Amino acid sequence: MSRWRKIQKELISQAILKQKTGFNPVAIPPATFFTFSLFGLPWIFVPLIIYLLKFEPLLALRVSLIIIANEAICGIIKLFYKKERPVPMPAKNLFQTYLARGFPSVHTARIAVFAIIISNLSKNPAVAAAGALMITAVASSRVYLKKHDWADVAGGLLIGGAIAAAGMFVNFL
Repeated sequence: MSRWRKIQKELISQAILKQKTGFNPVAIPPATFFTFSLFGLPWIFVPLIIYLLKFEPLLALRVSLIIIANEAICGIIKLFYKKERPVPMPAKNLFQTYLARGFPSVHTARIAVFAIIISNLSKNPAVAAAGALMITAVASSRVYLKKHDWADVAGGLLIGGAIAAAGMFVNFL
């Protein structure tokens, strides 16, 4: 299918959605979703690690190991499970292959790890609720930006959640 045909099909589906539900997906600016997606990048952990290094260095090490485990497990799955993204990308070398694979959503896995760690450390229900909203925002943005489908973000959420829960609740240090 040509690029023009795909765009035309997407515009028609958006018009039908707006007509049936009154919801206009174009009304939310794509920049908003791009901004939400940024919270799934590794930099979100930097302030947490710096803070923990100052007050609890052993916990900083534990959180760092959880983050490394998340990246490693998601990366291995991406390299061996051959699921393309909704909008295919070139895969000429190992790095491009990693970027071209859709499952799991590492952005969603990262934000799940972050939210679970922060929720566990704070013991505050409001922080847990904010974490759930952050996970929802990042996951939705990845689907909206056509970087992943819902199965990819669900897989990222489950993998990141399992790694964070195991890392925080199993005493390995």
